[in-house]
Order: sequence, then structure tokens, then C-alpha cells
Amino acid sequence: MQFAKAVDGEIISGTFEQLWPNVEANDRSVYAQMHGFVPVASILPFNPVLEKLNSVPVYYNAGLFYDVEVGNQNLFTIKLNLHAIVAEERYVAEQAGVVYEFPDGTGTVQTRNDTDIRNVQAQVLAAVILSGQGITDPIMSFRDAENETHVMTPVQMITMGMTVSATISGLYQTKWTKDEQIEALASVTEARDWAEANIG
Repeated sequence: MQFAKAVDGEIISGTFEQLWPNVEANDRSVYAQMHGFVPVASILPFNPVLEKLNSVPVYYNAGLFYDVEVGNQNLFTIKLNLHAIVAEERYVAEQAGVVYEFPDGTGTVQTRNDTDIRNVQAQVLAAVILSGQGITDPIMSFRDAENETHVMTPVQMITMGMTVSATISGLYQTKWTKDEQIEALASVTEARDWAEANIG
């Protein structure tokens, strides 16, 4: 596992052995965090992963750390980093789920992965069939992320599914729009200004 932190705009990073070669620690993550470092996991080679180190946006790619504020980065590298941020923002938002106002109260529809999405789709498909049979009673149940069960009519289930679909589609549309804006950036200065205005 890699650990890293930002110090005066510079990124210090390495494995535990590299950073503290003479230290024995039962819980390396706790020891590292006591010294201001955070763990950074590499998911796939050459797959940028957004991390935030001391509120400085940093991107880990193929064993290297990049800071979008570093002046010697070229426009191409900055664009890659900005695309990585945008992709991560969409992913994090989708992982958070969709807050929905059910007939009996507010809950969160889980959208963490394909299994969650397929569950919603299956419920909607069943609701369409039941609605086509003329059923209007609240006979369908849905369990939200808070482990609360909501009972709905088929039409209400369909409405929930449409809301979830529209929300997820909106996340992708926002990402695509930002990707297009990033590709249109013509200079490092433009890229920094765009990042300041559009990166949360």
C-alpha cells in the first residue's frame, strides 16, 4: 500500500517501508495517519484514481502522483487529471444512491453497482406487468439503503424507477458535458481556471 501527503505543494509518497524503514508498527495505516499521511490504493495500472491529500487534489496514476496546480505540467497531463476528477465525481455520486420521496417517507435507493440497478429494473418490470393487469393496490415492497421497507402501488414503483433512471442518466450527462469542456481548454491557464470553477 502507498501512503502520501502534500507538503508545501509537493507530494511525498511511498510504501510504509520506504517512508519509515526502521519502524515496526502493528497498524501501519494508523501510524501513517498520525504523521499526516493517508493511504492511497492503486486499483489498476494506468487508471487514474482521485485522492484528496490535505485538501489538495492529487491523482495517482501508474505509481506517480500528479497535482493539477504544479506549474510544469503540460496541458495534456492536466486534461487527463481533470477527466479523472470528473469520472470520480460521477462514480462517487452514483455510489451514494438516489434520495427519493417514497409515499411513506424519504429513503435512499441504492445504485452502488449493476446488481442494485438490476434490482430496480426488475421491480419496475414487475410493476409494469401488474399495472397492465389493472392492479392499483399497494402490493409492491421496496427496501431502501436505510433498511426501511416501503410499500407502493405498481404505478408508484414505476415512478420511482423512472426517477432513479433519470438521476443516473443526469450524472452521465454532466460528466460528458464536463469532458467536452475539458477537451476545449486551450491553455494551462484556462485549465486551472476551469478546475477552480468546476471542481468541488
